[in-house]
Amino acid sequence: IEKAREDQVPNDIIKRAIDKVSSGVDENYQTVRYELFGPAGSTFIVECLTDNVNRSVSSIRAALNKTSVKMGGQGSVTFNYDHNAVIGVQGSTEDEILEKLIEAGIDADDMEAEGETIVIYADATALYDVKEALKDLKVVASEIAWVPKELIKVNDEDKEIIKKLLSLLDDIDDVSHVYHNVSDI
Repeated sequence: IEKAREDQVPNDIIKRAIDKVSSGVDENYQTVRYELFGPAGSTFIVECLTDNVNRSVSSIRAALNKTSVKMGGQGSVTFNYDHNAVIGVQGSTEDEILEKLIEAGIDADDMEAEGETIVIYADATALYDVKEALKDLKVVASEIAWVPKELIKVNDEDKEIIKKLLSLLDDIDDVSHVYHNVSDI
């Protein structure tokens, strides 16, 4: 609900989704993760929320066939990523944020400034604790994400293949998140 509100999803749509779940309709959704190898050492983690795994994997494979990207086995890509809580804060300094985290006994893995936003990376299990520690500040984003350990740059030809893949994946209803290690997309 919180994520939907951050994405400015209208309240009536949120209410309908809650009502659908509460009504007892027997739909079994599951989270499925696919790990992909793209051109020039690029890697992708595609998370899907689906009620039909066969449909989900077929859709992903169709996108891969159009871009010559390969699917890897479980764990073949994720070891190059950290599973982190990622929190964005605006209107504060790094020192102020660090002080609040230390007071709450939270160890942030990393912190970096991106424009006017300071992004905090912490253990995925600490998302709620970090948000609670920073509740007096303007938190503009918070999620648990796969963060690549190293970013790569690709040439223009490979960049077009990757953009096409991302567009195709974006068109698949079951795909909820796509993470990659390409820095200049």
